[in-house]
Amino acid sequence: MACAASTEPVAPFDLDAPWRLDAQVRIRPEAFGALLYHFGTRQLSFLKSPLLLEVVRGLSASPAPVRRARPPECRPGN
Repeated sequence: MACAASTEPVAPFDLDAPWRLDAQVRIRPEAFGALLYHFGTRQLSFLKSPLLLEVVRGLSASPAPVRRARPPECRPGN
């Protein structure tokens, strides 16, 4: 496994791979977006937009979730 100071090559980040939330993460919707809590690391994260909440909820439902989350005018070929 590579660390931040490692010079070992790492696998490229695949934007087309399907993603999913860790089984230890819970989402609590809020007016501003959502709170995410990881029960393993006890880390609290904020989603500052309802649109981000929609993207996170749809991660496992579709291939290439990051590419689909782009606004149409930012997608390749436009």
